[in-house]
Order: sequence, then C-alpha cells, then structure tokens
Amino acid sequence: MRFKITLPILLVVFLFPACSDDGNKFSETPGLEYRGFEKSKTPDGRDSSVFFRFRYTDGDGDIGLSESDTLPPFDFGGPNFYNFLVQYFVWDNGVARPRIDPLTLDTLSFHLRLPVLTPSGTNKQIEGELKVEIPARPSGFAPDSILIRCRLSDRALRKSAFVSSPVAPLFH
Repeated sequence: MRFKITLPILLVVFLFPACSDDGNKFSETPGLEYRGFEKSKTPDGRDSSVFFRFRYTDGDGDIGLSESDTLPPFDFGGPNFYNFLVQYFVWDNGVARPRIDPLTLDTLSFHLRLPVLTPSGTNKQIEGELKVEIPARPSGFAPDSILIRCRLSDRALRKSAFVSSPVAPLFH
C-alpha cells in the first residue's frame, strides 16, 4: 500500500508510508534514520530552503495523531502534543547552538503533528520517508550553516532515538 499526504504548515512535510510486505519485523518503537538533504534556490542562486529527509519504521504502525487527539496525553502545551520533534541549531565555530526566536524568546523549533499513518489490513508494519522543509532565513535570521535534530513518537508514547542531520551550509 502506498499513499502520499502533504501538510502545509510553517514548513512542508511529505510522507511516503508503505506497508511492509517482505516479512521484515520492525520494532514497535519507532525507528528514525537520517537520509540526506537538498536545497532549493532563489532565481539569483541564493538558498531559500533546506529539505531534510528521514526514513521511519514502526512495527505496529501506530504513527500519527488525529485532529481529535487533543486530550491528555496529547493536549496542547503538553510534552506529547507534537509527535515529530524538529529542533533547529546554528553551526557556530564547530559547535551546534540552539537559535533563540526573537518573537517568542524561545528556542526556534519546527515541531509537527503528523497525521495518522496506520495502514489498513492485518499487517500494520509501516515504513516511509519524511521530508522536512526548513527556511534558509527563519524569522529573518541568516545563519551560515544549520543542522536539525529530530525524534518521532507513536501513539503508545514510544519514542525513537534523536537523530541529527549533518551541517548544511547556506548561501544567502
């Protein structure tokens, strides 16, 4: 089974989940693996966005939240409201440092609520790719290089390990 979902939020996420028919058994704890990045450019050759790609797996397919998942433990402001954490870092003199958003005075992040991806049928194993778009100039800030760190959670509150991208240099 293959399907595609597009989430127009502050950033764009493309999901390409698929049921596994090859008999492989994934862990019931979500798995996340960095796969690469691409950049889009403006007409004058400057970087406008960075697209980070991650592969995910889940043995019981309970990835995603519905719009009605708003009560604890998935309530707004709670630690499980977002099921895909995307932490943003600026590469500064060989050290990854969180960026403070001047509007909120909080660390800049691009956390998401992924929709329910559970496949129909008896085999609930799922795997796919997440493609996360990060603007090259968030909040008007123009860093030289960035990286992100992500973690995926399922509805049973099992969490993948945090996975980091390599440093992505930017041209402004």
